[in-house]
This record gives sequence, structure tokens and C-alpha cells, in this order.
Amino acid sequence: MRKKIIHNKVVSILFFLMIFGFKLNAESILSIKDNYAKKPLKGMDTTAAYFEVINSSPKIITLQDITCEGVKRVSFHKMEIDPVNKLMKMKSLKSIEVMPGSARKFKPMGEHLMMMGLEDGFEEKSIVFCSLYANDNKIFWSFPLK
Repeated sequence: MRKKIIHNKVVSILFFLMIFGFKLNAESILSIKDNYAKKPLKGMDTTAAYFEVINSSPKIITLQDITCEGVKRVSFHKMEIDPVNKLMKMKSLKSIEVMPGSARKFKPMGEHLMMMGLEDGFEEKSIVFCSLYANDNKIFWSFPLK
């Protein structure tokens, strides 16, 4: 019962932050929209998450070091075509920069979050909670499973 109360409080706080954006400091504001994670196929332990991140500040914001509940490893990835053999390949990115006053879209066949090592029963969740660092400030995002 106590765990459920704590879980509900955390969900409420994260929902509030998701709706009203994340104030990182007096000069930088970061928000997220159209965020979701794909429900993994049965028996698979990987999935991807997509979103659009908006930097309303006058400074570059660097996203890095993301972790998610129920996921062993999460990283930023980018799909690109190999110029030599013309095959699509996925490249891991250590960090992502969001330019001042701009938006960056993470979408299928482009930049995305790769979630690997999903815990058993992950596909039964309705939402995935994640934390990451943006300019050395810890922020929280959530991704509904679709």
C-alpha cells in the first residue's frame, strides 16, 4: 500500500513536470511534446522512444546520460545511410545538443531513444519514466507506451 501511494505521488509530480515543462535555470527552458515509446513486440527486449524537444532558452542545451525504469540501457541513436554500401545503419550518440530557440524531433528512421534490456512484463506498462541530464541538471520525462 505504501509503495502504491509513493508511486502515485511520483506519477503526479512527473505529470505536472511533463505538462508545464522543465525549468533548468533562470535562463533556460526545455519542454517535450509528442512523446511516446513503442510497445515492444512479444518476446523482444528492445524498443524505441520518440519525441520532440523544444529549447526556449538563449543557450545550447545538451542532453545526456538517460536512464529509464525497467530498462537496463538507454541511449540516443541516429539512423543513417552508409555512403559506401548504401545500407541503413544505426549509430549511438553520446549526447544531443538542442540549439537556442529551436526544436529537435526524434522520429522513426531518424534520431530516437533506444531502450535495451527491457525487464519482464515491460510491455504491460502504460508509461515509462526516465531521468536524464540537461546541462548537468537532472530532469524527468515520461513516455506513454503505444
